[in-house]
Amino acid sequence: LECYASVIKKPIYYTEDEYAPASGAAIFGALAAKDKSNYNSIDDAVKHMGKLNPKPILRNTSFNYDKLYSMYKELHDYFGKESKVMKELKNS
Repeated sequence: LECYASVIKKPIYYTEDEYAPASGAAIFGALAAKDKSNYNSIDDAVKHMGKLNPKPILRNTSFNYDKLYSMYKELHDYFGKESKVMKELKNS
């Protein structure tokens, strides 16, 4: 999860609720019954019904995923478009 938080540059909140799928379904059900619930948005319902761990998983700021992605794109373009190395490997 730390890797994902680093890539999207946002903290990841998670639940320790062993019945998280059922809780999520209940939250969406309460939101769907707008006329009978006090929740106006999914965020509002989660704040009242969800059991999130108060400490999020934070991104690792020591690793630059943007730089890594730009290098990946350059390699992708080189091996996929400019060079015939990958095609030769595939055909061998």
